Amino acid sequence: MLGKLLVAGALGAGVALIVPMRRERAPNDCTALARQILAHPPPAYQLPAPSALDPATAGAIAAALARARYPGVPPQITCAAAYWAMALDPGLRRSLLRLASRPPG
Repeated sequence: MLGKLLVAGALGAGVALIVPMRRERAPNDCTALARQILAHPPPAYQLPAPSALDPATAGAIAAALARARYPGVPPQITCAAAYWAMALDPGLRRSLLRLASRPPG
């Protein structure tokens, strides 16, 4: 029974990490998170056109934010968790944009 539970958990974790990359056609979960945030910004935020944004840069920013917030967790896992949290709670997008637009320091 425990073996089946472990296999189910491993499959669920794998799906949770792969689906954001496939959905957003991104090379990693941090880029997928950045694309999701930038594709649907709240009306209060004025963002450049998506074609003017470099996805690699946006993914690197998301990875840096993930590393800063949770230094002991690989950014890939943190970005995937944030992606799913945002998918389940669209109001979280506003908080993530506010965090990303804050000046460093």
